[in-house]
Amino acid sequence: MTFGFTLVTNGVMETNEEIGVEVGFWGRKVIPLRFIWGGRRHEVKRVTLKFERKDGGKVFLGFSVDTGTMLAELLLDKEDLVWRIGHCAPSYT
Repeated sequence: MTFGFTLVTNGVMETNEEIGVEVGFWGRKVIPLRFIWGGRRHEVKRVTLKFERKDGGKVFLGFSVDTGTMLAELLLDKEDLVWRIGHCAPSYT
């Protein structure tokens, strides 16, 4: 089930769509490796930031990632373990 919406401001797209994410583990750390969004597979080149966000009663584990063509915010709902994509924008790296 998708609860997505899209809002574009200054080239940054804000969405809240469910996505599939393949992860790896390094000890007790989870690392996103690739994700599927918009019917395309995106390889994560690097994780630029890891954070935790609270929204109402929900807690999300967040990752800012760079795919080489796009910067994206991947959010894992820590309660129901559903991944979503938050903000994304073109990458100029």
